[in-house]
Amino acid sequence: RPFTIYHKREETKACIIISSSFLESIVLSLEMFLNWKRTFLNNRSIITSQVNVGKTKEMMVDFQTRRPGAPSSVNI
Repeated sequence: RPFTIYHKREETKACIIISSSFLESIVLSLEMFLNWKRTFLNNRSIITSQVNVGKTKEMMVDFQTRRPGAPSSVNI
């Protein structure tokens, strides 16, 4: 009789170990996902800032070259 109780206790211990490792894996996967999300968002913001810088440079060049009445086109 005491042996069966002990056996059950061992089973529950095994279940607890399995569940704890399972939870650990879930937490690890969540951390990995959050890290990936953070890096993805950082990369996206870097890319968008680069694109914005490129756009503003193009606009500045556009503004300098195609501005009507620019000083370079004024005959003095």
